Amino acid sequence: MKKVQTGDPLAIPARTYNAFIDAAVRSSFDSGVTRSQAVAGAKTATILVRNDSGYAMPRYAVVGLEGPLITPDDNLAEFGRQAAMSVVLPDEQSHRVRFVVLAEPLAQGSIGRAYLSGVCQANLMVIDPVAETYRYAGIAQGVFALLPQPVGSATIIWKQPGTGFKKALVHLTGQQQPACPMPVELTQVGGTQGDETGPATWTYDVIDPVTGATLASAVDPMSSPHRWRRPALGQVIAADFGYAHYAPNLAYGYDLVLGWINETLDTQACGS
Repeated sequence: MKKVQTGDPLAIPARTYNAFIDAAVRSSFDSGVTRSQAVAGAKTATILVRNDSGYAMPRYAVVGLEGPLITPDDNLAEFGRQAAMSVVLPDEQSHRVRFVVLAEPLAQGSIGRAYLSGVCQANLMVIDPVAETYRYAGIAQGVFALLPQPVGSATIIWKQPGTGFKKALVHLTGQQQPACPMPVELTQVGGTQGDETGPATWTYDVIDPVTGATLASAVDPMSSPHRWRRPALGQVIAADFGYAHYAPNLAYGYDLVLGWINETLDTQACGS
């Protein structure tokens, strides 16, 4: 790697020439990325992908991972040198945790970089106001955007407000998040308190205490899929707090499930 002056004879060893080639390849991959962007994305893992979706894909598109472009049977040395995979439009079943976000626009059949894990920008499809309250995201069938969900393998760090196609910052984990219980506020909107001949029948609006959004309206916590159970008799004081979680349903969506609420029996001390 010794420098030369104008007019000096030039003899380049093979190792030095190969180093120049490797540097040029790295430069082509990093074109358009500033030093500050490179430092900010140092914790983000990327992978080379080929767009086999049949469509030209924009930057931040979400695509499903298929097989490697070169298998060990094709060329073991090249397979071991670097990972490069085919990507297609997402499929809800086979790509649930096997997807990437394109770091650059890709024409059909072209190769470029994609985010595999870490924090990155992504396209988000927010279908309704309820979806705005979800804190996770997953793939949508045949759509090159993430869909906000109550559980998913991407965490929404920030998103543009409103519904429709939005830009977002997400954390890709590659693992489906568990359906963890979350605190909810309850506003009693119907029903009765119960008495010595029958049970209470309170119903509630379920509120997200962080955003103030209504997650569900006029919920009967005794009906399916909810898991709350009341005494068969007696007056019950209405709840104002509880814990809920989201459970997948047969329509490939999610149901809000109330697991515990702070209803209590209205009791009095016995007379002497």
